[in-house]
Amino acid sequence: NYSQATVQPNFPISSVTEFEKELLNRYGFYIADQDDSIYFYAEECLGDVIEPVEDHLISEYAAKGDPIAVKLLEYIQEHGSDELDSYISSEFHWQYIFQEILKKPECEGIEDICIEGAYTCDKHRPGELGGWVCRITRESVQSDGSSAAFERMKKEPEFLAALDIVFAMANGHILDQVD
Repeated sequence: NYSQATVQPNFPISSVTEFEKELLNRYGFYIADQDDSIYFYAEECLGDVIEPVEDHLISEYAAKGDPIAVKLLEYIQEHGSDELDSYISSEFHWQYIFQEILKKPECEGIEDICIEGAYTCDKHRPGELGGWVCRITRESVQSDGSSAAFERMKKEPEFLAALDIVFAMANGHILDQVD
C-alpha cells in the first residue's frame, strides 16, 4: 500500500526550520526547493507515526533554539527517551508542524494549507484505494477521506428531505404570521 500526498501552497524558505524539515521527512514528506519557496510532497509512504529521532539530533537543534527541539529536549530530561517517538507522533504530528509553520509571520499571506492524498495498492482490493484531504488553518485541522465522503453522499437525500420539511414548516409559520 502507498499513501502519496501533495501540499499546497509552497512556503517561504525562511518559514521552515531545518528541524521541521527533518521531522516532516521522518513522517514521509520530501522537500523540493523552488526558487524562494519550499514545496512538500509525500512520494510513497506518508505515515502517522514518525521514524525514530535520535536524541543527539534533538540536542543539536535545541542548542540552536528550535522551539520544537527545545520542547522535545525538556521531555527527554523529564521522562527519558524510551517513549520519545510515541510522544513526538502524538504531540508533534505532521499536521501540528504544518500548523506551526502557518502561524509564522513569513506565512501571513497564506490563509490555509491543503494536503491532498491518495491511497494506492499493488493489488486492487476493495477498500485499498481512495483519497483524502486535510485542511490546516491557524486555528483548526480538518480532514476527510473518500470513504467518509461516500457515506455522507448516501445520507444526503435523507438530509435534503428533512431540510425540505423544515423549510415547509418555516414557510408555513411565516405565512401564518403575515395574515
